[in-house]
Amino acid sequence: MYVLKNCRLVPELTEDYNSEFADIVIEGQRIVDITGPEKACCSAERVFDAEGCTVMPGMFDLHTHISYTGFGDLHDGGRSEYKILLDTIKHVTDCLNAGFTTLRDAGGKPGLCASVRDAIDDGSLVGPDIKVCGRLMSPTELGNKANKWADETIHEIDSSDSIRKGVREEVRDGADYIKYVASGAVTLKGSNPKIPIATYEEVKKVVEEAAFKGRYVAAHCHDTDSILLCLKAGVYTIEHASLLNDACMEILKEGRQFIVPTISCTGAKLASGEGKPAYAAYMANDTAKQILEGAVKSMVRASEDGLIVGLGTDTGMPNIFHGNNAMELVYRKNLGGLQDAEILKQATIYSALISGEEEDKGTVKSGKLADLIVVDGKPDKDVSCLLDGIKMVIKRGRVVRA
Repeated sequence: MYVLKNCRLVPELTEDYNSEFADIVIEGQRIVDITGPEKACCSAERVFDAEGCTVMPGMFDLHTHISYTGFGDLHDGGRSEYKILLDTIKHVTDCLNAGFTTLRDAGGKPGLCASVRDAIDDGSLVGPDIKVCGRLMSPTELGNKANKWADETIHEIDSSDSIRKGVREEVRDGADYIKYVASGAVTLKGSNPKIPIATYEEVKKVVEEAAFKGRYVAAHCHDTDSILLCLKAGVYTIEHASLLNDACMEILKEGRQFIVPTISCTGAKLASGEGKPAYAAYMANDTAKQILEGAVKSMVRASEDGLIVGLGTDTGMPNIFHGNNAMELVYRKNLGGLQDAEILKQATIYSALISGEEEDKGTVKSGKLADLIVVDGKPDKDVSCLLDGIKMVIKRGRVVRA
C-alpha cells in the first residue's frame, strides 16, 4: 500500500469525492481510498508527494497503429522483422510515458501486435493495456498491394466464404475485435476516401461473423454513405467519421454505436507544408483537405449534440508519432474549439465506456484500477500541459514513470 498525497483532482473526472485536493491510497492494482489531504492511512509503505499537481485517470487512444512508425509505408515495409518488433515495443513505451495507459491498435503487423499485448499482460513487458484487431480487413481495392507494408498488413476479403474464413483467421491470430475498411483512404495511392468500397451486404456479413466469434467491428469510414451503411449494418465504432449527416446523427443518438474521430490527421496535414517532412505531403490535395476539414466539423457537431465521442489519434500514420498522442487533445481544442474538460472526458470517461471498461477505468474512484497520471498543470483549463507536463504515470498500481 502507498499514498499519493497533495493531489489536485478534476471534478469531471472524479467520482464519490467532492473536494479539489486529496490523498489517494493505492493497494495492489486498485485505488482503495480517496481522503482529504493529510488524512490517509499512516501505515502506508511509501508516500509520493504530487505537490499540488493534477492527478487524473490514464488516457485512452482508441485508434493507434503500434507497429507503424510515422514515417510512411515505404519506410515501414523496409524494416527487418527484428526492427519492427523493437520499434513496436518502443512505441508502446512512449505512449505509456505520455500518459496513455490503454491503447486500441487499429491494424498492423499480423501476430506481432498480439504478441506484444500478451507480453504486457503476462508481465514480461511494461506497457499500456492493448486491444488489437490484427490486420486491416478490406475488400479488394486499388492500393492494397501498393507496397510491401500494405501487402503484409491488409487482409482482403470479398465473398461470404472469404469473410467467414478471414474473420476466423484474425481471431485465431489474437484479434480482440475486427477492423474493416469500408471507404477509400486518404493514405493509399489511388484510393478515394469520398466513396464506399464495400456494400451493405459485405459489411453486414463481417459484423455477423465477428459477432459469432464474440467480437465487434470497427470500420474505417470517411464518406457519409460509408458511415451510414456501416451504422445500419451494426458496426460498433466508426473510425475517423469524417462526413456525418443528419441520418448518421440520428442513429448515433440511440447510443449503441460510437464514433472515434482522428483529428491528428488534420494536424499532420498542417505540418506537411514548406520545411516539413516530405512524407506527409501526400495529404496536401483537395480531396484530403475536404475530408480533414469535414472531420473537424463532424467531431464538433457530434460533441455539441451530446454524443459520446472517443479519443483516437491514428498515431503511426505519416507524421503522427508515438508519444505525441496528446497532440490529438490540443487539435480538438485549437481546430475544433472544444472545451478542455470535454476533451478530457473523451480521452478518459467516454473512451472507457466505448471500450467496455468503464467499471475499472476512466475516472478517479475508490475501487477502480489505479491507472493514473500526475500532470504539472491544470489540463482541465489547458490540455496543452499534457504534452510535456507528465510527471508520473501509474499503471495498475505500479509506478512506471516518476
